This record gives sequence, structure tokens and C-alpha cells, in this order.
Amino acid sequence: MGRASNRKKQIQRKTSPLSAHKVQRKWATPPILSGTGVQLQSWLRDVFPDFFWMCSLIRYDPERGMHVIAETLDTIAEALGTLNIEANVWGRLTQFEAIPLESRERVLDHLEKLNLLERAFPEGFAHALAIYPDAPGRWIVSHWFSDSVGADSIKAEEYLAPVVTECFHGQYEIPTLTKFLYLRGMMKSGKIQFPSGLDTLELLPRYPKQLDEDERERADAFIRATFLAMINPDFDEASKERLEWCKQFWRANWDLYACINPPAHSDVDGDESSEEAIRSRVKELHHSSREIKTRLEHAVFNINPDLYAPDRYEVLTGMATRAVRLALGAVASPLLWTDEFGSSLMRSVVEAKILIRWLGRQDDYALYTKYKEYGRGRLKLLKLHVEEYIDQLDDVPAYLEDYLVHLSSEVNTDLWEEFQSIDLDSTFSNVPIRRMAIDVGLKNDYDLVFSPASGSAHGDWTALDRYALSRCRNSLHMWHRIADFDHHVSVDPSGVTFLLTMADDVVTEYITILSE
Repeated sequence: MGRASNRKKQIQRKTSPLSAHKVQRKWATPPILSGTGVQLQSWLRDVFPDFFWMCSLIRYDPERGMHVIAETLDTIAEALGTLNIEANVWGRLTQFEAIPLESRERVLDHLEKLNLLERAFPEGFAHALAIYPDAPGRWIVSHWFSDSVGADSIKAEEYLAPVVTECFHGQYEIPTLTKFLYLRGMMKSGKIQFPSGLDTLELLPRYPKQLDEDERERADAFIRATFLAMINPDFDEASKERLEWCKQFWRANWDLYACINPPAHSDVDGDESSEEAIRSRVKELHHSSREIKTRLEHAVFNINPDLYAPDRYEVLTGMATRAVRLALGAVASPLLWTDEFGSSLMRSVVEAKILIRWLGRQDDYALYTKYKEYGRGRLKLLKLHVEEYIDQLDDVPAYLEDYLVHLSSEVNTDLWEEFQSIDLDSTFSNVPIRRMAIDVGLKNDYDLVFSPASGSAHGDWTALDRYALSRCRNSLHMWHRIADFDHHVSVDPSGVTFLLTMADDVVTEYITILSE
């Protein structure tokens, strides 16, 4: 075998590394957003509803659909030209609405004579459009309905839902072909021009079928970039009308179509060998946790606490003991082996590791006393709040009186509360936990474990999205999130194994510091 290389593997990524982000105050901005004038626009939410006629024809028959769209738009332009009417109709539904009322019959007649009316606007599309009472261009499918026959929501959903699914992303094939046809209309009407000599322009007459893979990629990129510039929300007044229609479209879908819940979660039935492996793993976890506890117990009862000034010993011993207790509790409860329910424990154990190492390197005994005083002050503050609350009540419940008695006893255990000040700062040391981690070489522990576990414990958006919500399966609802009370919990012993590793690190830090 050849000798392994000591060179670090360079992973090629297509996204910006953290070092490329611009850090300003408390924001880290990626390069693409660091410039001025960048506007984000969702294809599906803010553009697709105005283009779903073209998207649907291409979806149901790509090659034929593109030819029908081009022929239809050319026919409409010809019909309006005979009436000396200039209208920009390049495929958007809102553009159909811009055709004058008195000219619409002429347009429909032209389309029908060329056998285009039903080919370009089939029944499924008619139901999908007409189901929205105020949909732009609704008049163009009026031939499908009468006073007694109206749009059918079932037929509308059957036709439109697959189109939304296959047009989810603006870089998918159907949206890209749609954008090409839209730009074709703009170029034919002279609304968009390009400087001569662009190599990519020479590819467009052969787009899409007569291009090789490399040419197709170049043409697709050109089409998307050009379309993005032309569909800017501030480009023209028509674009504002498009946005209004998009809002109407999505908001109406809540009443028109029902949510589709995700499939019911089911536990994976493991075979006997996997069950035996799990039992073996559990035995290992219990054995490891007992070893960690025994190691800490041995240290605790063999280290001189300095009975005259025990603050250092008591604070560090309390931190280490709590970390081990949390780990023992996690081993005993499989529910805590999960990311969702075990993150709070993981956060606390890693915090203990950071705090113990940081305190051990400060060479400042007063910090331990300050740590105690900070906690006592917080407890006193709680007791004072409870007293204020009780003073506001006409009838004080017995349980609240008992609670106050308990708090009063706890607050005055070491020192009469009249001699206790309350530190209102966010930390006992005025040093953020992240700064502590960096100072003692535990930045990776903070970034990769503490920070995400903290976010989960606080219920940040990622935690809500992972554990409390699921996607509605109806594409016409844009896959919005719905409550998930039966989220499948993946019980993974590796999570508690890592927690035990962190607890073992805490014990090691504790022994190292107090043995010095």
C-alpha cells in the first residue's frame, strides 16, 4: 500500500465559505448580497402564477406545447395588428387582460379559424384559470363555460397541481423553456435588444433540441439571467400587476384546495439481530456512564476542598457533578437520545466543559465567589418578584405561600439576603460563553455543538422546522408547513454516546484543574 498523504483534502464547494462573507456588526452577509441593488424574487411565489398557461402547455406536451404557444402568441399579435392595436402579449396572463374589450372577439375568432383556441387553451387549463373569479385573461377560456356550466375545482386541481410540482424551481426545464418563449416575444416586438457578437445569441435559433449538452447549459444560463433582469418587480407597471395576481392566486388556493397531510409515520420494525445489537449498545452506555460517575466520585472525595475558602472546589464540583447527572439521566431515558429532546442536555454539558476550562485558566479565585454571588442574586430576584406578586393578590393560595417560604430559606442559606446584591448582567463574568470558548481553544465545541444545541433548546426556526412542522403535500398550497404532532422520533444511541464523551471531558477538565 502506498503512503497516505498528509495534505488536507480540499473539498470543492459551489457556495461561499464563511471567510468570504462580509461581517458587519452582528451580520455575516454572503458576497452576492454584499453589493447594492440586489433584489430577491421567488419564481414559484412571485412569478409562476402569471406564467402558468405557458408552463402547463409545456408540461403536458413539451415540444408540441412550445410550438402551440409560439403560434398562438404570433396569431394574437397578428390579430391586434390588423386593428392597429399595440399590446405586449408575450405569454403572461396579465398581458391577456391588457387586450382591449372590443378587440377580444377578433382575437378569439383568429385563434378558432386556425384551430388554435382549444389546442392552446384546453379544458383542463380552462378550469384551472376560471376557478379564480378575478383571474387575469379569464375571458380567453370563456368558450368552455355557460350560465349552467362553471369551473370545476376538482378538474382544476388535477390539471394544475402537477404543473406546480414540476415548476417548483425556476431552473427546472419547464420554467426555463417558458422563459425562453417569453424572451422570444420580447425580442420579436423589439422590446429587448442585445449587442452584436454575443456567442450565446447564436445558439438561440437552435434552442433547445439542436444544441449539445454544453451549448444547452450556456443557453439556459443566458435565458435565466436575461429573464431575471426583465422580470424585475420595478421593471414596469405590468410587473406590479403580476405581483398582485400572484398574491391573489396563492391566497385563494387555501379556500379552493384542501391540505394534504404527510403520510403517517411508522416505526421501523427491526429484526432480532438489530434488537440484540440495540440491547448490547444500551449495556455499553450504562457501563460507560457508571465508569464516568465512578471516576468523578473518586476525584471528588480525594481532592482537598480547602475548607476555609471552598468556593473554587464547590463551584467546579457542582458543575462537573451536574454534567455527569445529566448524562446519567440521558442514558436512562431513550427519549433523550434524540436531537429534539436531548439538545438541552447536550448544551448544558458542553457549557460546563467550556466554563470549567475557562475558570481553571483565569488564576482568579474571586471569579468563583462571583459565580456564587451571581446565582444567589438571581435567586433573590425571583424571591422578590414572588413577594411583589403576592402583594397584588387579595387571596393568596396556600401553595404560593409555601413556595415563598421555601425560596426564603434557600436564599438565606449562606448569607442573609440584606447583604446580597443582585447582578443584573447577562453573565456572571461579563464574558460571553463564545468568547470563553475561543479563549480556551474550544471554539469547535461551541460552533459545532453548543450553538446548534442552544438554538434547538431555545426553539429557533430550525428546531421548529425539524421537529414541530411538516410540509403540506398539496403543491397548490406551495408546500406550506403544518403542525406535526406525530413527528417520528429517531432514537439514536450515538447521540447519548457523544453526550457521555462530553461528560467524560468535563470530568477530565475537573480533575486536571483541581489536581494542579
